[in-house]
Amino acid sequence: MTTPARELILDNVNAVLATISIANGYKTDVETVARTLVSWSDIGAAQMPWVGFAPINQSSVEYKPNQLLKVRMPVTVVGHVNVLAGELKTQALAKLEDDIIAVVNLDTTRGGNAIRTNWQGTQTDEGSTDSDDHRGGSGTLVMSFEVLYERSVSST
Repeated sequence: MTTPARELILDNVNAVLATISIANGYKTDVETVARTLVSWSDIGAAQMPWVGFAPINQSSVEYKPNQLLKVRMPVTVVGHVNVLAGELKTQALAKLEDDIIAVVNLDTTRGGNAIRTNWQGTQTDEGSTDSDDHRGGSGTLVMSFEVLYERSVSST
């Protein structure tokens, strides 16, 4: 039995996000990569910069010949940084966003298991004072990606 493309794609996303470090040529040293989406208040400052991801609302795009489905899988990536508000938050979030875009686009086929991975946009909490607390302050970004891939209609 072969490993499903969906599993291989998500394993690839996890692996590439885990390579984000200054030693690897990026602007950020990501401390933690998780297959969950959590609020910045649910993780410790020592775990930041923290990056989590999860697939959201997978859907079939079209049925193709030979019992294949073309599938559209949205993947949400959340990043949390521990910085003071204002300019430092903007800098840290911009660097993390830049690193995530760069690492995801090194191989948009997710190891040959996808047709294409597309970045669809980013939201941040810049300008919000709600993320300032006893830890100093935190910044959050939420990035949307879409992975287009094919799979068989069978379970083998």
